[in-house]
Amino acid sequence: MPLYILRIPVRYYRRPPPYFHGWRADAPPRWGEHWGREWEQRRGGWDQWDRRSAPRPAPLPSYQRNYSGDRYPREQERQHTIRSERYRYQPREPVTQQHYQMQRGPSGQQGQGKRNEGRGPDHR
Repeated sequence: MPLYILRIPVRYYRRPPPYFHGWRADAPPRWGEHWGREWEQRRGGWDQWDRRSAPRPAPLPSYQRNYSGDRYPREQERQHTIRSERYRYQPREPVTQQHYQMQRGPSGQQGQGKRNEGRGPDHR
């Protein structure tokens, strides 16, 4: 398992195991306490983070490479067209599906509802 996975703070676990109870939410789990001294000895330094050793960000999808920096179209209609043609996200969990459907609105168009209220057209 990559070491950076072991460093994910407790608060990011959707359903933390019961043995996480009482641990700091902004710190990684205390794996050594749970798995024991032998585990810690085999994985020495897992909790020492050198940011230079983090994996590189994933490359942008091919259709987004054309729109880096300020080159992304500012027109709302063009943004919706690009999103509907290329973005195929479908939530799996029922609660997320319901929320996603509310955002899309009855016509199926993205951007319905209060999601962008009070923010400029370029903010999502």
